[in-house]
Amino acid sequence: MSAPKVLVVGPNGAGKPTVGELLAERLECVFWDAGADIVAAQGQIIEDILVIPGEAHLWALEKAAVATALTEHEGTLARGGSAVLDTDTGALLAGQRIVHLPTDTEEEAKCTGLNAARPRPAVHP
Repeated sequence: MSAPKVLVVGPNGAGKPTVGELLAERLECVFWDAGADIVAAQGQIIEDILVIPGEAHLWALEKAAVATALTEHEGTLARGGSAVLDTDTGALLAGQRIVHLPTDTEEEAKCTGLNAARPRPAVHP
């Protein structure tokens, strides 16, 4: 298999699943949210993984999910910005098409406020 057509990254609340799905529709390919894979494998939502076992563990899971997706997925891929901050992952992403969705603190708070329910993406096929 070849690498994903597009990797969509950005902070929480930036709209990665929404943009990733729209790109997949436009490019006539499958959308894969690596975060959904992490949630399914861990049996916890991302916010809970951040608490226990913690941020370092989540980053390791994200790193592994991106590495897997780069070899097994040909569509669009959405993943949080932290995975791409890792040096090893950055090397894997060299030459890939990446769309970074910026946001600001105010917008993130609207989308991910402490009491706000966030949409949960479906696990990729």
